[in-house]
Amino acid sequence: MTPVYSEAMEGVLEFQRRAHEVVDCLEQTIVDAMIEEPRTHKASLMQEHYINSLLEKIVEQNKVLDRFYEDETRAADIARITISDSAANDTGDFYDQLKSIKDRHRRLETTIEDIVETEAIKAEAMHDDESFGALFSGEETLGRFLDLQQSYDEYINLKEVKKIDYLRYLEQVDNFLSIPISTKLTQPYQKYLVNLHCYLEGFFQRTKPLFDIKNMIDSELENFESKWKEARIPGWEELAKNERTDLYCDACSKQFYNDSVFKAHFSGKKHRKAAVTLSEGNIADAVQNSTKWAKETAKIETIISCMLSIIGKIREDTRAHVEMKQS
Repeated sequence: MTPVYSEAMEGVLEFQRRAHEVVDCLEQTIVDAMIEEPRTHKASLMQEHYINSLLEKIVEQNKVLDRFYEDETRAADIARITISDSAANDTGDFYDQLKSIKDRHRRLETTIEDIVETEAIKAEAMHDDESFGALFSGEETLGRFLDLQQSYDEYINLKEVKKIDYLRYLEQVDNFLSIPISTKLTQPYQKYLVNLHCYLEGFFQRTKPLFDIKNMIDSELENFESKWKEARIPGWEELAKNERTDLYCDACSKQFYNDSVFKAHFSGKKHRKAAVTLSEGNIADAVQNSTKWAKETAKIETIISCMLSIIGKIREDTRAHVEMKQS
């Protein structure tokens, strides 16, 4: 909720005071919320979402404050109430403004506008049971378990991968070494990786809203870059030594690593058919730039592994839950 202030009633300085007051109230609300000890998983998760929403509201208020500080009329307001020896009536202006402020606060006893605005923001940040439950699928059970059924369906439809059941998939979802390189550099695999990454990212936002996943992933990517340069990423050593972005076929959505094989595949029936389809514009989205090359594919694998390691306990609980249901 972005505050709306009327300049016809008050000056910019009063707007700033009110915005600061709202921020202070929201910060105190966060402190009060953190002192409480939730007794259930649901209460704990709702508390985290509430605190995260309040933090977002504080950021919004600070953006409003930035605009107030940049307002051109602010300097005029300050000049009007600042005592100066250069003009005889400056002191009078200052005390007139001071008296007006004191009268207003004495009349209201407290800043009613601040209270109303703060309470409205707090109410907006709070989830009710229905809206909170809608954040999760039935299988996720309010974030207790992962729901990787869609990713599993995409996985078992990949070429050259061992067909396994859902329980085994939960065990080895991040065992990327078991997947052939020829499969990894196809469009279906890249789509599978992107979808799995998006799901895990959303799962973190819903189950760990206060966790700084970005900082941890940035650290992992720094290690990835150094390891890639040294060709020390498991399963990608040879490709890292000789990454050739000029050997990628857009029509086939496939990376090659040998000049002769790359040139020879042009005469194949599969490539000719794919080239015609591409020229007709029917697969404009065939190649995703973010996952086009071997390095980008390996990078997404690294991020997924990082995320799954953080929620290892939830992953174990998911496996036990699925095993119990099957029994």
